[in-house]
Amino acid sequence: MSCSVNHNILFRFLDAPPDKWSKRDGVALVMGKPESLLSHGAVFVNMEGEIFVEGHRTTTQLPSLGKGSDATLDVEVVSERKVRVTVGCRDRQATYDLRVKNHDLDDTRVLSTLRFAAFFEEEGWKLLVE
Repeated sequence: MSCSVNHNILFRFLDAPPDKWSKRDGVALVMGKPESLLSHGAVFVNMEGEIFVEGHRTTTQLPSLGKGSDATLDVEVVSERKVRVTVGCRDRQATYDLRVKNHDLDDTRVLSTLRFAAFFEEEGWKLLVE
């Protein structure tokens, strides 16, 4: 589903399978159509709170996600070639800059290829996105 810059996205976990998640389960902000949520142009947060930027694990650790928790993603345009993504959960947050290609920004400097995504291997997840 698409989203716009200068907008906060809230992922609220309404229900989750008890203790049944994979390290590949989580939420992400992606540019374009990546092959996976761990590729170029993606910021991915797994259920253990690990953050991956363009496929690389960062040193920042957020609290674990699960039933009753919220994760936020905030995006702002910094320049013609860069967007800033802030990821938060509870009282922790981390900010990363992503490079963008000129053709990804339209005349109003909105990322036309920006999307949010969620991936879960098991059934039973209920997720509210605002």
